[in-house]
Amino acid sequence: MVTRSSLYFGLVILITSGSPIAAADIPWQAYHKTSQILGLFKSASAHTTNLARYQDIPDPDHNSELSLPLITVTDFKTGETGKEVILLIAGEHARELITSEIVYWLYQVLTGKDAELLSWPAAASFASQRKQMGLGAGNLQDWVQDLLKKVVFKIVPIENIEGRKAAEEGDTCLRRTFSGVDLNRNWGTEWKQQALDDEDYGGPHPFSEPESRIVKLIAESSPIRSFVNIHSGEYALYVPWDSHPDLGSSLMADTHVVLEQLNVWCQCMHGAGGIVAGYLAYGTSMDYMYERLHVPYPLTIEVYGPKGLGKLSTGGHPRHLAQAQQGRLESQPQNGVNDVPHMQQQQDSEPVDGSSHNHEELHSQDQVKQGTISQDQLSQVQRSQEQHSQQQVKEQFSDGGLKGKAAEGQAQAVPIRKADCFATFNPPTVQEYQEVVISWVATLLTLADHLAAHPTASHAAMDAEQHQQPLPKGVTHKMDLAKRIGSDEEQQLLRTAKDDLNISSSGRGEHSTDAATMMLDTLQHHPREEPRELLEASPTQSSYVYPFVLIVGCVMVLAWRKSALPRFSWNRRRLYPSRYEV
Repeated sequence: MVTRSSLYFGLVILITSGSPIAAADIPWQAYHKTSQILGLFKSASAHTTNLARYQDIPDPDHNSELSLPLITVTDFKTGETGKEVILLIAGEHARELITSEIVYWLYQVLTGKDAELLSWPAAASFASQRKQMGLGAGNLQDWVQDLLKKVVFKIVPIENIEGRKAAEEGDTCLRRTFSGVDLNRNWGTEWKQQALDDEDYGGPHPFSEPESRIVKLIAESSPIRSFVNIHSGEYALYVPWDSHPDLGSSLMADTHVVLEQLNVWCQCMHGAGGIVAGYLAYGTSMDYMYERLHVPYPLTIEVYGPKGLGKLSTGGHPRHLAQAQQGRLESQPQNGVNDVPHMQQQQDSEPVDGSSHNHEELHSQDQVKQGTISQDQLSQVQRSQEQHSQQQVKEQFSDGGLKGKAAEGQAQAVPIRKADCFATFNPPTVQEYQEVVISWVATLLTLADHLAAHPTASHAAMDAEQHQQPLPKGVTHKMDLAKRIGSDEEQQLLRTAKDDLNISSSGRGEHSTDAATMMLDTLQHHPREEPRELLEASPTQSSYVYPFVLIVGCVMVLAWRKSALPRFSWNRRRLYPSRYEV
C-alpha cells in the first residue's frame, strides 16, 4: 500500500545503506519460493483436516482461468458457526515478499508446528511480552488451541501469484500484476481513473481484475469480523479511511483499544490511513470492506520499513517533516496525473477524531499529563525526534541532488534502483526476518484474542447499535434497561426526599417540611407512570385480542359450511323432489 512513485513528496523509501541487495542476494535460507508456500498449504491441510482446509477459489465472473488459494484454519471439531472470522490477505504487491512469509509462519503456529519459530532468538522476547500482556493461559499452543475454538482464520497467502514469482526471479521492484494493475486500487470505494503508466493504476474500472473479484467473493461468503490487508514498506497500523483525511465515523467504539493492543508489538504509526500515512489512497480493499461490507475491524498493516521507518522510536515517517514544512498535504503531478487533492494538514500534535496517536511525541505528551515524565524530558524527546527526522530527509535526498527541494518540502520522486528494492520492502538479513515475523505473528494472534474475548453475540447487540454503552449485567433487553433506569430514578428521588425531610426537620436546610413530606408521599403512594414510548413499544392485550377473535370466527364459519350446508341441501331435495328430477 505504502510506497509508490506517485507519492506527492516522492518520499519513496530510500533509506537503505551499505551494499545494495540484489535479487540474487535474497536470503533464501529464510525466505520461501511461491511453490514452497503454496505446497505447504496444500499438503499440510490434507494431513490436518481437523484444523485446516484448503480450497482453490475460481474467478466468480468466469472471465479468466485464475484461481486463488484459500486456507481456513480453526478447530473444526467445534465447527465454524458462531465463531469470529478473520480474513488475511498477503502478497498483494509482488515485491512485498515478507507479507506472505508472515502468514506462512502464522499457519505453522496455528497448526502446532511452532518448534522452529520458537527456537529463534527473537522468540524469547515474544514469550516475555505475551506473559506481561496476559495473553492466554499456559504455553503458546495452549493459547492457540483456545483461540481456534472461538476464531476462524481465512488466509489468502499470495494474491498476486505471478507477480511474486517475477520478484523471486529478480524483478524486485514490481508492484502491480502482469496486466499492469495495482490490486489495492482496484476496489469499488472511491475508485479513480489513472494513467496506464502510473504505478497506482487501478485498472479500467473497479473489479476489473480476477484477483480482486475472488477476494471480494471470499469476503462476501463469510461473516467477516476483521479484515487484515498485509503490506510492507514502512511500519504502520491503519484503519479507515484510506481515501479521506478522516477517521471512519462508524468504526467500532473500541477500535482505539484494539490499535493500542496491537501497537504493543509494532510500536509504530497507527490511526486512520488518510491522516497517518500522509497521503490518500483510492479504491483500496480496506475502505471497501469498511463501507460496503461493514466489516467491524478493517485493518491495513505495514510490516516492515528499512531502518525502522514508521517506528515511533524513529519519529514516525519523514513525510511528517516535509508536510509540516509545507503546511498541507499536496500531490505532485506524476505522468500528468494529480491523484491527491489539496487539503489542510492536520498537525501531528492534535488527536484526530479520537484516533490513536500516530507519533511518539503525542505519546510523550500523554505521559506528561499523567506525570510519568517531566516537561523537560518531553522537550528533550521532541528535539531528538526533530533532529532524527531532519537527518533522515538529508540522507534521502543527498544523493539525488534534491537538497533544495527537500528544504522546501516539495521533493520530486526519485526512482529506486532495482538492486535496492528488495531491502526497501523486505528484511534483508535472517535476524531481521525472524524479528519481523515473530512480531507480526504475535500481532495477529493478539487481534484474534481480542475478538475471542469480545464476540459478536456479547457485544450488547453490536455495542447497542454502535457507539452506545453496552447493556449492564442482568439486562437482556433495552426494555428491561429502561424499566430499571426508571426504578433507579424513583429510588434516587425517594432518597432525596427523605434526606430533605431529615434536613428540614433538623432546621439545617432551606426546604420546608411540608414540601418534602408531599414529595415523599407522592413517590410512595402514587406509582410512576410508564413512559409513553415504552407503552407504545410494549405489546398490549388489545393487540392480541383482535387477531384471535378474527381467527376463531373464520374457523367457526368454515366448520359450519362443511357440516350444515350439506344437510340443508339434502332436506331441500326431500321436501321438493320434483325440482331435482333429471
